[in-house]
Amino acid sequence: MRLLDARLDLSRRCNYRCVYCGEPENGPENPVFPLANMEVIFPVLNRYCWSVYLSCGGEPTLHPDFAGALLKVKALLTKPDVSIVTNGYNLTPAHIGAIVGAGLSRVYISIDSIDDD
Repeated sequence: MRLLDARLDLSRRCNYRCVYCGEPENGPENPVFPLANMEVIFPVLNRYCWSVYLSCGGEPTLHPDFAGALLKVKALLTKPDVSIVTNGYNLTPAHIGAIVGAGLSRVYISIDSIDDD
């Protein structure tokens, strides 16, 4: 039985400073989730999780190997419902292709404001 909901950040960095975010301005010392760790953790998530969110406190598209991370998601994270949250600013054609190719269940665009300031 898969009862857990996992949330992990592909990257803790962010290109915005939204007022509601609790991340420090400079971000954490180790801001990206290593791809090698996915090979260890994702089989466990497959077994115990019904849902996995790939972003909670940072912008996932800022991961230096975002496309490679999503290839790992597609290959290793096959059973849970997998979604990603992005602020949309860094959605390049390559990033969009990686998201579409990963077969994610949902993509959320989190918009802080429509005010230019």
